[in-house]
Amino acid sequence: ARTVRVKKLTKGYNAAAQYAGPSIVISFVVAAVGCLFAGLCYAELAAMIPQSGSAYTYAYASFGR
Repeated sequence: ARTVRVKKLTKGYNAAAQYAGPSIVISFVVAAVGCLFAGLCYAELAAMIPQSGSAYTYAYASFGR
């Protein structure tokens, strides 16, 4: 009786496991590459500023004032 109850509760929530296939893994890889590029952009911006600072310093340097 317990397994029938669990199947009823999880019936609509396993579409990703049944139908998605490897696309979930591929989407995580794409997201990781995007995060990598965002981190590289942030590191390049931080390297351009000689002093460490807050978001104000980064905004000040990025807008060129």
